[in-house]
Amino acid sequence: MELLLKAGKLKKKKFKLNKHTEKLMKEISASYNIPEEKVVSLALQEYREEKKVNEEMEKLRKEIDDLLQEMFTLEGKWASIRYRSHTYVKENRSLAIILAGYLGENKSLRNLMKKKGAHKDIEKVVDYYLWL
Repeated sequence: MELLLKAGKLKKKKFKLNKHTEKLMKEISASYNIPEEKVVSLALQEYREEKKVNEEMEKLRKEIDDLLQEMFTLEGKWASIRYRSHTYVKENRSLAIILAGYLGENKSLRNLMKKKGAHKDIEKVVDYYLWL
């Protein structure tokens, strides 16, 4: 059996089918009560749709790979920023400890001189950095 398929408006292509394929086409057309040419066109249409879905899947896979690569890059940058902020917190805590020592010394000197006055605002800052 020979099939004549149109590949466009001007192009036509002849195909020879083997006996097994011809038999299969006749069985399908008989069971669904459709012409044999329609069986071929439906099969080709399904093939084209599968091919289109596969192309879309490949595009999505590529996009996912690109997004993963960008995520790993951002995660590396975030790790360095997080480490830097951790060192700043430790430095601030050590400076708050030193400042607390100076406040205690200042308080004891004020008591010796019998002067009143407290540094409540500085004590709040020290408490904030000591209890981070």
